[in-house]
Amino acid sequence: MNSNYHKPFSKLHEKAIREKSLALSLSKRLRNRISRLLYEYNDSVGVQRDPNDRWIDNSDIATEIIPKLYKLYGVDRLEVRGESGGKVKTDLKGFIIGCYPNHVFDIIQLWYDDCAPDRQNTFQQELNQIFDEEACPWCFYDYNFFKVDSKFMEEKVLMQTQELLGEQSYHGAMQEFVEARNDFSSGDFKGTILNACKAFESAMKVILCKDGGAADDLIKGLDKAGILDDIPQNLRRPFETKVLQTVPFMRNTLAGHGQGQQVVTVSRELAELGLHLSGALILFCIRRQLAINPPSFSNPPYIPDEIPDDDVPF
Repeated sequence: MNSNYHKPFSKLHEKAIREKSLALSLSKRLRNRISRLLYEYNDSVGVQRDPNDRWIDNSDIATEIIPKLYKLYGVDRLEVRGESGGKVKTDLKGFIIGCYPNHVFDIIQLWYDDCAPDRQNTFQQELNQIFDEEACPWCFYDYNFFKVDSKFMEEKVLMQTQELLGEQSYHGAMQEFVEARNDFSSGDFKGTILNACKAFESAMKVILCKDGGAADDLIKGLDKAGILDDIPQNLRRPFETKVLQTVPFMRNTLAGHGQGQQVVTVSRELAELGLHLSGALILFCIRRQLAINPPSFSNPPYIPDEIPDDDVPF
């Protein structure tokens, strides 16, 4: 356990929030749904007010969170900005609706902490489902919040892959990659992984000038074609099996035939992973091919710039 584990969100990210480098936004509908969920988990708690007295008061989570917020923010009442612009006193429900987004995250953490251990997992799952349904780019896990915005992958990998496929006459791979993206949008997650792998294999066939071949043979061919020349010789086969085989592995185990008696259900997260991995691998292979064999015509096709490390929003 690290020292920041039990730091509330507002304290953990205090500098970023103050400097406005951490963008936070929660819609009123999302706040209402969070509030309803919290009160569904407003379990009874026993509180020993005096450590020298064994008397236990019967209370609930919502009641006990209020003094914790007073202590956290150094206030003696909860306030939000009213219609006139001034601060007005409010109760906990009103505070959730009208406070700053980071304070909502603080409340969620405190609530989770006070939930019975056997209720924390379902609370967490239901909260993340609400975040997903409301297109909120945050995920809550084990007291901590993580940003899971896929805008980076959408703009920097998927779109660039699609543009590069279109420019380089990878017509079959282009069609399959578009189908994979359409499958994902329509909720066909097995189809997403299947077509993502097809697109990757089709791109390799074009690079290797082959009409067919199994994924393993195509991946081995990349080394012979010089695509892996910037990787040390002793690391190339491990790179092939542990990196380049990820998408074919997902296809074979999650979306292909012969799954055995156990039916595999592909989640949205797994499908998104397969789509993103496929895009990244295609992008890598085509860029390496262009580096080895630059176009000879006067107006070279658009090649997306390399993604700078500091552009990652996570």
